[in-house]
Amino acid sequence: MSFNWMSIQSEHQQKQYKVVVGVVGKIAGAVVALFVMTYMLLLSSCYFLHQAVQQRVSELNYSVCETVAVSGELSSQLYQYLRDSLRRFGDYRVKLRLEKQVETGVYDTYFDEARILDVKLRVGDRLTVYLEDRVETLFGRLINASIFGSSPQRAVDVKIRSIKTALVSKDGRDLADGRQVVADIQARAGNPAVAVHVSTRKNPGGRYYGSESHPDVPFTNLFYDDEEAGDDRIDEESVFIRETEYYDNGQVRLVRYIQR
Repeated sequence: MSFNWMSIQSEHQQKQYKVVVGVVGKIAGAVVALFVMTYMLLLSSCYFLHQAVQQRVSELNYSVCETVAVSGELSSQLYQYLRDSLRRFGDYRVKLRLEKQVETGVYDTYFDEARILDVKLRVGDRLTVYLEDRVETLFGRLINASIFGSSPQRAVDVKIRSIKTALVSKDGRDLADGRQVVADIQARAGNPAVAVHVSTRKNPGGRYYGSESHPDVPFTNLFYDDEEAGDDRIDEESVFIRETEYYDNGQVRLVRYIQR
C-alpha cells in the first residue's frame, strides 16, 4: 500500500486555507456588524436630537406669533429676542411677510423689515414668520452620507423649518408711562404746531397742553405743573395709551394720552 504524500499535503493546505478564510470572514462580518450597529445608534441619537430642536424652534416661532396676534405689533425687541434664541440652535434664516388689510379680502403685502418692525397692526392683518436652518443637522448629514451610496441628486432635504402665521386679533397700541407723558409735554412746549392731550381716570375729558394758536387748544397751557394738576394729575407709574393724529401734510398735529 502506498501513500500519495503530495495529495495529502495539498488537502491539508486547502483545509488551512478554508479555516483562514472562514476566520477572516467572521472578523470582517463582526467589524461590519459593529460598524452598522454604531451607525444606527448614532443615527437614532441624532434623530431624537433633531426632533427636539425642531420642536423647540416651532414652539419659539409659535410664541412670537402669538405675542404679535395679541399685542398687534412685532417690536424690534421681540424680533431681536427671536434671532438671539435661534442662534442657540444654529444659523437660521428669518423671513417675514406682512399682509395689511386694506379692505375685506384686499391686502397690501410687505417683506421689508423696515416696513414691518414696530408697526402698529390692525385687526385682520396677518404676519407670517418663516424660519429655516441654513445648515443640515448631524442627522441630515448622516442620512445623506456619500459612503452609503447617496448622491446630491438624491439627497434628502431634512433641514429644520418652521412657518407660522399670526392673525392679529387686537389693534396695536403704543404705551407710555407717566414720566414719558410729562417729558413729552415739556419737549413739545416750544412747537405751537403740535399739542398734547392727556386724559386721566379722574378727568376722562382731559386737558390740552400747547399754544392757543393750535386748532385744537382752547387756551395756552404749555407746561405740566404737578401741584396745580388736580384731577389731571399724571401719576409717574401709570400707563397711558398713546395715539397720534396728523395734519394733511403728514406732520404730527396732536398726541393723545389716555390713562388705562
